[in-house]
Amino acid sequence: MTGKLNLDPQTIVDKEFDIDFKGYNPDQVDHMLDLIIQDYQAYADEIKDLQAKLKDMELTNASLRAKVIEYEGKL
Repeated sequence: MTGKLNLDPQTIVDKEFDIDFKGYNPDQVDHMLDLIIQDYQAYADEIKDLQAKLKDMELTNASLRAKVIEYEGKL
């Protein structure tokens, strides 16, 4: 990943807001934050999976390149 993320699921869970007389409904805010946390976790899981696949494909690519060089040398 090229940049540092400002938030992670735990940071969102731990965030506490001040309660104001004319503020938002805390239950609605909590529900929305729960959805955001779920999305962040899904993104984090997907990134981890894709990074593992990328590493595997890079290893496969390096192996295939070595075989091509070997076969070209035999020709």
